[in-house]
Amino acid sequence: MVVIVLCAGVLSSGCGQKGPLYIPETPASEESEDSDS
Repeated sequence: MVVIVLCAGVLSSGCGQKGPLYIPETPASEESEDSDS
């Protein structure tokens, strides 16, 4: 029971993010890859 509560707390915390989990767009990294090639 304790493990379930801890897991739920970690998942709901979202790694410190108070909002919903999301993947930040990083166009800069894509441009750097293009310039390297």
